[in-house]
Amino acid sequence: MCVKAYSFIIIILTIKITILFQLVPSIYGKCGCHKASGQGFFAQERQAINNFEPLSKNIHDGSPSTASVPYSVPNFRILLFEPAFLDFKEQPVGMPNVRPVMLSNPSDKNDIEIAAVIVQPPFHSSKFQKIVLAPLKNITIDLVFLATILGNVENTVYIYTSKGNFPYQVFGVGIKNPYRLRSYVSARIPVNAVFSPYINMYNPYSNSIQINEMYSSGNDLHLDPLSNSNYSSVSKLWEIQPYETKSIMKATYHSKEEGHSARFIRIVVGPPAPPHIIILPFEISVSSKHGLYTSIDILDFGTLRTM
Repeated sequence: MCVKAYSFIIIILTIKITILFQLVPSIYGKCGCHKASGQGFFAQERQAINNFEPLSKNIHDGSPSTASVPYSVPNFRILLFEPAFLDFKEQPVGMPNVRPVMLSNPSDKNDIEIAAVIVQPPFHSSKFQKIVLAPLKNITIDLVFLATILGNVENTVYIYTSKGNFPYQVFGVGIKNPYRLRSYVSARIPVNAVFSPYINMYNPYSNSIQINEMYSSGNDLHLDPLSNSNYSSVSKLWEIQPYETKSIMKATYHSKEEGHSARFIRIVVGPPAPPHIIILPFEISVSSKHGLYTSIDILDFGTLRTM
C-alpha cells in the first residue's frame, strides 16, 4: 500500500513539473527582455535631439523620430555591442573624446536594418546613414563625449533597427579645462537681443602658446576681434604668455526668433601645446516673454576661503 501511494505521489509531481516547464517559456517569451550579461538600460523620457555641427548630423533624414516610434526592449542577442557599455572616463570640458562601438549581427540567416542612432548631448555620434547588416557581419560607429559641465554624466544611446530599438549605456566625467575655458549653455535672452561674452583663455605651459584657428558655427554667432589692427598685431593678440589669462575674442550672438539654439566655437592651439581641438558648446534660449534678463549667463565667484 505504501509503495502504491509513493508511486502515485511521484506521478503527480512529475505531471506538475512538466506543466511548469511548458508554461515558463511562454511567460518568459512574452516579457521580450532577455538581458545579456554586462548590458543594462534605464528607461527615460525622450527629448529633442541636438545637432553636433562640427562633426555631422547624427540622424539620417529618413529615420524615425523618438516621438513617433514607441520604445521597445527586444532580445539583446539580436544585436550585439562591443564594448557592452561605453565609459569615456574623465574628459576636460570642451575637448571632445571619440570612441568606437562595434555593432554585430549574430544571426547566420537574417539581415537586420539599422535605421538611426539617436544621441542626446553631451554625447554625440558621427554621421550615420541607414544600413542593412548581413548575417554574421558588423559595423563600427563613433560616439563622442563633449563635456559641458563638471561631474558625472550618463545617458542612453538608442539604436533604431528593423528588429526593435536597442538601448546602449554611455558614461563620462567632465573635469576642468586645462586652458580654463568653459561652455556657454545657460544663457537666456529676449528676442532681438545680443549676448556677447568674452572668451578668456589661460596658458598652463612654461612657454608662450599661439592660437592658430578660431571660428564659430551658424550665421547668428560671430567672433569679433578685440583689435582693428593689422594681421601681425592680431597674431600677437592670439599669443598667450606663460601662466597668463587673456581675452582672445568676443563672441556675439544675435537672437532673431524664439527657441533654443545650439552653436559651437572651435579653437585650435599650436605648439608647445599638444594638438588639441577645443569645441566650446554655445547654447542660447531665446524667449518672447516679458521679464528680467541678465547680460551674463553665470556668476563665477572663484575659490573662496573660510574665515
